[in-house]
Formats: sequence, structure tokens, C-alpha cells
Amino acid sequence: MKFKLFITLTSIYAIILLTPARLQAFEDTLSLGAETGYSFLYLRQPANTLATSGSKSQINLFWGISDCIGVNASVSMAWYFDYAPVITVETIDEEGVATTHLKYGAPVTRIMINDFALSLVYAFDIMRVVPFVSIGILSARVAETRNKNKTADNELGMRLTFGADYTVKKNLTLGAVIERNTHTSKISNYKSQTAILLRATYVWNL
Repeated sequence: MKFKLFITLTSIYAIILLTPARLQAFEDTLSLGAETGYSFLYLRQPANTLATSGSKSQINLFWGISDCIGVNASVSMAWYFDYAPVITVETIDEEGVATTHLKYGAPVTRIMINDFALSLVYAFDIMRVVPFVSIGILSARVAETRNKNKTADNELGMRLTFGADYTVKKNLTLGAVIERNTHTSKISNYKSQTAILLRATYVWNL
């Protein structure tokens, strides 16, 4: 009985996913979308240390330039919880032997990262579930408060995104993405951000 129920539910799910939606080419389409979700912030030193986590919101504007290729511009804001960074300290004993150990540094508060990104998107629009991947460049402004001193830096970076959309209506899709931002300019001690976001997109045919 349980096996038959499993087969029935699996078949229904497969039919829903494989039922063709409107066979829409991305060429000459314009999409406006919003994303929100959870984000993780990693430090450059010590290597790949998870500093803190927080929330991220993003607005996307997508223009389809061919059946499966498009250009996406986005602006985002990310807020992160306070944290105490782990720093490397070297001490020398009476015999002149150096020892390296880790300790917590001054607390960091009010962390905000705003960025603008321009990405090239490759997507499949064959069925109701539309997977896509994108790669792009970004300009980020990193602001934080450490020991009551506020600092802000402008950085360059790269963005890699994997995601999928589900066609709910003719002009509406819902989806989710995993997004990885890597800071390449090495101005701050932040190495990368990884975000898991839910999204909604409205599509216009030009």
C-alpha cells in the first residue's frame, strides 16, 4: 500500500514538473524580480573562517538577448550580526621560541555590504522548472563598526549563481538561488559571501 502510494505521488510530481509551460524564449523579454533570504560571511584570515551570518535582499532586472542567454543587473543589501573576529597572534618565550595561536579580536558591529552586479545568464526554458546559471562582476561597499570606529571600503568582486524558477502563471515565476560573491580586491578582511535566497519574478514580452 505504501509503495503504491509512493509511486502515485511520484508520478503526479513528475507530471507537474514535466508538463510544458508556455514555450517562452528569453529573447526580447524583460524581467523584474526580488530576492530575500539568509547569507553567510567568510573572513580571509584565518583561511575560510565563518565570521557571521545575516539577511540579504536583492532586486534584479533581466533582459533576454537570445533564446537562452540574457543579461542581469542587480542591486543588493546585506546585514550581518555582530561577531568577534579570530586573529593570529605570535608570542616569543624566554628562549626565543615563537609560538602562534589564535584569539578573539575587537568585536565588529553594524556590518553592511551593498553591491551592484552585472551578470551573464544562461537558462533553460523547456519545462515549468527553469534552471539557470550566471557569472558576473560586482562592485561592493563594505561598512562596519569596530571599537566604535566606522569604516567603509569599496571593493571589486565576482558573482556565481545557481538557481531555478517555477512558472506559476504566464508572466510570473517563483524560485530559489544559491549565490556566491567573492571579493577580489582584498581591501577588507572579508573573503566571500554565500547566500540562499527565495525569489519572485515578473516577465514582460517586449
